[in-house]
Formats: sequence, structure tokens, C-alpha cells
Amino acid sequence: MNRYQLLSETIHFATEQLEEVKATTSLHSTSALVTTVLYRRIVELSEGVRVAGANGLSGPVLLNFRGLLEAYVAFAYIVQEEALLDTRAKAYKIGYHKQQIELIEQSIATAAASGEKELYKKGLEQHTKELMKDELAEVLAHYDDMQQRDRRKFLPKWHALYGGPRSIHQLAKYVAEKIDGDPNTLSRVYSGLSVDAHNYMELNNSVLQEDFLTIKPIKSSFDANTDTYNFTETRTFLTRAAMKYTERIHPEHSGQLKKFATYLSPYLPE
Repeated sequence: MNRYQLLSETIHFATEQLEEVKATTSLHSTSALVTTVLYRRIVELSEGVRVAGANGLSGPVLLNFRGLLEAYVAFAYIVQEEALLDTRAKAYKIGYHKQQIELIEQSIATAAASGEKELYKKGLEQHTKELMKDELAEVLAHYDDMQQRDRRKFLPKWHALYGGPRSIHQLAKYVAEKIDGDPNTLSRVYSGLSVDAHNYMELNNSVLQEDFLTIKPIKSSFDANTDTYNFTETRTFLTRAAMKYTERIHPEHSGQLKKFATYLSPYLPE
């Protein structure tokens, strides 16, 4: 199996696992809901890497891969320890609703039509109602206190609560060193992608042909046996996510995970 096929097989495995969860598990607990939607996001963006790569689109590959890494570090941080799982999942959920409320309030302030404002207000009520649930009260109080202590009153990063990493870069570093024990891969790749995400690398898409300076074609050639398009790295992080999700959230799938690992092992590099 080549890199592309290995990634495709891993996406298929993870997709089937999520379909099983969807059919058999009600995600009422905050920890189950948050980890499952993040795992779903990782699978979705892995598929984005695969599809974009198969079409020779290196730019979209990098966009999907960067999104995948950000979803992965959030997911890995939340499921790091059983004792911290519930609190970190609640912090993530609170951060989500707080962000939505801020965006909706901005939209209400700029909306011209009264009907549009009423629609936004309904969304605002729904997000506010979610935050008022008793199960979130303790973590919400800590979140609000952290925001009040900020001189600019900015919304805190959810992962910064209880002394956690204050930026996505710090979070990626923490996951790489403290959780995965693989500082080189995650830190190196994420740092490079951060530069690319701010469009500092677009001149890489120019090419000199003899004395004629031009741009590269939109689509590159694709050869599943030679071109990588981050297929190996994508499979690595997707596999780690599948293992963590199975261990912490969906242990019923442990048997299938072992069978899948055995199935792939002859095709993996030493």
C-alpha cells in the first residue's frame, strides 16, 4: 500500500467508527459530545487532505492539514487524562458559546432589518441558555473571572483555564512534548504551516523557466506512489486521534482497532 492508500484506509476506519457511535450512542454528556465532534472534525479534515491531494491542489492540502492539527491538539489536550476530561470539555463548550454570543451581539449591532435582528436574538437566547446549565456553573465562574482579570476584557482561550496553555502555539507545544512525546513532528510542522497560513510563502508559486518568470499551474500532477501531500503526517495524527478516542470515549471499539492495526502493519515503514 502506498501513502495515499494508507491514509484512505485509515479515514475509512475512523468514519466507520463514527457511524457506529452515531447509531448507538447518545452524546448527552459534555465530554462525549465535545470529544466526538472534535474527532469528527479531524476525520473530515483528513478527508479534505486526501481529496485535495488527489486533485493536485497543494494549497488546499495545507489549509486542511493546518485545520486538522488545530483540531487534533484541542482533542488531545481534552482527553489527556480521565480526571481532567470533564473540566476541559466544559471549558471548550463554554468557549464555543461565548464566542458565538460575541459574534451574534456584533451582528445584532450592525443588522439593518428588524426581522434579521430578531433571528439573531433567538440564537443569542439559545447560546445564553446553554451557558446557564448547572453542570457548567463552576467552570463558567472560572472563565468569567479570568475574563474580568484581563485588562482588555477579551474572551479567554478555553485551553488557558486553570493554568493551561495561553495560545494555540503553546497548546501545540504542550501536546507535542507532554502528551505525544513527539516534539519534532508536531512543533516543526505547525510552525511551518503558521507561516504559510499568513500568506508569507506565496512566491513559492512562481517558477523561472529559462529566462521567463511565470506562475505554477493551479493543479500539480498527482502520483500516489511518489507525491505525499502530507498524506503520511495526516495519517499519523488521525491514527493518534483514533487511538485516543477509542481508549477514552469508545472502548467498545478496541477490538476493531487492534484488527485494523494488524491489517496495516505489513505496509507501514519500519
